[in-house]
Amino acid sequence: FLRFIERARTEMLRAIDASHAAMMHETKTQFVVRRCVLDYLKPAHLDEELTVRSDILECGGASLSLQQEVWRGNTLLVRAEIGLACINGNSEPCRIPAAIRGKIDAFIGASMKASPRA
Repeated sequence: FLRFIERARTEMLRAIDASHAAMMHETKTQFVVRRCVLDYLKPAHLDEELTVRSDILECGGASLSLQQEVWRGNTLLVRAEIGLACINGNSEPCRIPAAIRGKIDAFIGASMKASPRA
C-alpha cells in the first residue's frame, strides 16, 4: 500500500505542476515524507483494481499535510495521514517557495469548490 500511496502523491503533485523534478529544477527544493500513519482496515488481493484518493488537508509554511485512502470499489482498505516537509538542496528544512505554494493553494481551493466539506 505504501508504494501505491507514494505513486498517487507523486502524480497529484505532478498534476498541479509541482513535481519533484520541477521543484528541484525551478526552486532547488523538494518534499520529503516526515510522518506517515497508516490504518490498515481490510486486505487487498492480487489483480484487484484499487483507487487511491489524495487530499491536501493543510499547507503550512514548510510543510504539507495529506490524507490518502486506498479503495476497492466502495470499500475503504487503507487510510493514511502523510506529513511532508519542504527541504532545500542541502537537505535543510525551508519554506515552501511562493510559486509552489500558489499552485498548492489553487489546488486546495478547486478541491473545496468541487467537494465542500461539512
